[in-house]
Amino acid sequence: MNDLFGDFEPDYAALSTAFEPNDTYLTAAELREGSHEVTGSGVDWYRLEVVSGEIALDMTPTSERNGNIQNVNMELYADPQENALVADIHPGGGSESIRYLAGEDGTYYLKVFWARYPEGDLPDGQTFSYDLNVDLPEEVISDGNDTRETATLLTDSGTSYHSGTGEQKSSHIHSFRGFLGCPNSDVFGTNS
Repeated sequence: MNDLFGDFEPDYAALSTAFEPNDTYLTAAELREGSHEVTGSGVDWYRLEVVSGEIALDMTPTSERNGNIQNVNMELYADPQENALVADIHPGGGSESIRYLAGEDGTYYLKVFWARYPEGDLPDGQTFSYDLNVDLPEEVISDGNDTRETATLLTDSGTSYHSGTGEQKSSHIHSFRGFLGCPNSDVFGTNS
């Protein structure tokens, strides 16, 4: 940008049209965790790089048209050329939320659009604004005690306390030898 004082770069990465151009999934802007104030000029596509876990997206329209809050909708995709995994499409101009449990690490796509113009064909100069809050799953480092093969051997030599991080949605597996007076048996138990 340029003004009376010369060239400068604005310092508002998550404000206004900072994500543009992102009108197709091919030009999807990278979306990071946090709160974002956005002004869209068509369909807004975002790319989310996530680890497995819950993706939480909350969107509140903030612009009005003819005295009414604009009805802005959103859809989440694993493949933008396929059907949406989940969508939150409400009539009227209220807040919308998406909660999706990503079963694997990967790239997901979020499409945000003004319901009146779902294909992004807004008349020239028309925009829509919204607040977008993004909460992405965080990677949890394994403590190495998450499978039968890596189970920690528990002995009868006293009391010990173990705490582990484990992976999300995993169980800690412990191996017990000599369980219930059977000295040659191996019994595996889980706690979750």
